[in-house]
Amino acid sequence: MQFSITCTRQAGEPQHLCVIHREQAMAPDYFITLNLPDLVPDLYYIQAAYYIQLVQMYALRCAREENCLSWTLLRFPQRVKNQGTADFLPVKPRHQWEWHSCHQHYHSMVAFSNYDLLDVITGRKVAEGHKASFCLEDTSCDPRVRRRFACTAHTQGLGPGCYDTYNANIDCQWIDITDVPMGNYIIFLISPKHIAKLATCH
Repeated sequence: MQFSITCTRQAGEPQHLCVIHREQAMAPDYFITLNLPDLVPDLYYIQAAYYIQLVQMYALRCAREENCLSWTLLRFPQRVKNQGTADFLPVKPRHQWEWHSCHQHYHSMVAFSNYDLLDVITGRKVAEGHKASFCLEDTSCDPRVRRRFACTAHTQGLGPGCYDTYNANIDCQWIDITDVPMGNYIIFLISPKHIAKLATCH
């Protein structure tokens, strides 16, 4: 799943100005199978609420624990829907989840999504980010679908017909663009290392 982004910066100004443009979605590779999750990101949700933030080092104390310390950040939210027929569950068993004391939550996955910033002409990766699994849960669900996974209940997963939402102000929900020059770029979202078996590949 991808969309393009144009970033400019005025001489002498540390702040980037970026504009996101939706691209024609690439055709997914479908294969027929039953009872698998199917995770689909919401591009419109990203487009509606992205912003650039210049962050001082002292404000990134918790981000250091998440292994994603940065300076000038392209922040954006993410909302992923499980439109498959089975639960999406962490690969690691609960006793292997990692406790992060700064945010007071468990991480059931090292990374939930990888974000690559690609040069629109060459396709070369110029920056990257990742979304640590803050807490994999049914943030919201379609009508008549019951939420079954919640951080407060110490369960993690994403049920069919439900959404896992990460707001743009959450640590690691960003790409570090501190050293990225002016130009046109594409943001590419993908599940890390294809660690989960899914019904479709987006």
